[in-house]
Amino acid sequence: LVVGQPFDVIKVRQQTSPVVKGLVKTAVEIVKKEGAGSLFLGIGPPLLGVAGLNSVLFGSYGLTASLLTGEKDGR
Repeated sequence: LVVGQPFDVIKVRQQTSPVVKGLVKTAVEIVKKEGAGSLFLGIGPPLLGVAGLNSVLFGSYGLTASLLTGEKDGR
């Protein structure tokens, strides 16, 4: 997620720009004008979504493992 976010920001900027530029040119332009942190704008909601999904998967895995092994306390 953290590695892919800058590419997603660059992709969106290219899609919304009337001028066609390459990946590197767009990235350099963003970093020069807005700073490197701007490549990670909008990472909050996807990060929260992944955290929520992982917690549900982790909990359901523990419950399923305890049900399949017959253990009652989840250990």
